[in-house]
Amino acid sequence: MRSKRTCPACTCTPSTLLHPAIAAAAGRPARQRTTLYGEPPAERLTTGLASDGHLPEPLPVLSG
Repeated sequence: MRSKRTCPACTCTPSTLLHPAIAAAAGRPARQRTTLYGEPPAERLTTGLASDGHLPEPLPVLSG
């Protein structure tokens, strides 16, 4: 059975042990992210409501 050791700087597990060092190298704090995005800004709401949900058709590739 594997040990459940944690990082001395926080409570990350061995599978996430590098995140504080990676974040520090990028000049950012290491923090837990969630999948809760909250309320989108007005600009995104307006853009989303204006779209019919389909992507534009790609232009044909012309050769020659």
